[in-house]
Amino acid sequence: MRTLMIKTVALPQVFLIKGLAVDADFFGDAKKYLIQMLDKGMYPNAATYTAVLEGFGRQEDKKAEEEGKESLEVMMAKGFVPDHEASCEGGVEGQTNTC
Repeated sequence: MRTLMIKTVALPQVFLIKGLAVDADFFGDAKKYLIQMLDKGMYPNAATYTAVLEGFGRQEDKKAEEEGKESLEVMMAKGFVPDHEASCEGGVEGQTNTC
C-alpha cells in the first residue's frame, strides 16, 4: 500500500511570522517562529520565507547580513528550496545570483 505524504501548513503561524518580519522590533520573533515551524514538520509557504529574508535586508548592517546568510543555510538544511525568481529579485545581500 502506498503512503501519501502531506505537508502540514499552519496558516495562523504563517500570518504571524509575516507580520512580525516587517517590524524591526519583532523581527527576532519572526525568525524564531519560522525555525520552530520547520522543527515541528510544518512547511511555511515561499512568501513566509521571503518575508523573513527581506527582514534581514531591512536591518542594513553587516551583522544582519551574516545572520541572514546563516539563517538561509539553516532553512535550506531543514528542507527549504529557494525559488530562483524570488532570489533573483531580492535575496540576501552578498549572495551570488546567477540571473
